[in-house]
Amino acid sequence: MVRTQGDLERAWTRLMSPSGFSAAALWIGFVDAETDVLLEQLVEVSDLPARMDPDDVESVAVLLRHLDATVLGGSHRFAFLVARPGPDVVTDQDRAHARGLLDACARAGTSHEVVHLATDSRVRPVPLDDVAPG
Repeated sequence: MVRTQGDLERAWTRLMSPSGFSAAALWIGFVDAETDVLLEQLVEVSDLPARMDPDDVESVAVLLRHLDATVLGGSHRFAFLVARPGPDVVTDQDRAHARGLLDACARAGTSHEVVHLATDSRVRPVPLDDVAPG
């Protein structure tokens, strides 16, 4: 069950073990709003761009609206995991990805969980305070 950020971190860790990534990717998960269960179905977006430009954000918003309307029926929260090779430190690029994903949720009018980052050594949240535009 995913009722806290720690629950989601443990779920992502379980799903992504063993860790280690050859390229950056985005994983989109779905938390059922009634049961708080992270569904087993995940969507992978490979070839994550170094920076999400406004067109990328809008493309993600379109995808989220489509999933919300046709697949999930609006009774869920989106969960995002940015996975990349490298050290366990949240970079400016990671924060920019998280910001872009949250902007896409706002455009799509969908609910979301805290964005998480998976590196070669662990899964960790990207704190919302780090994502807020400066």
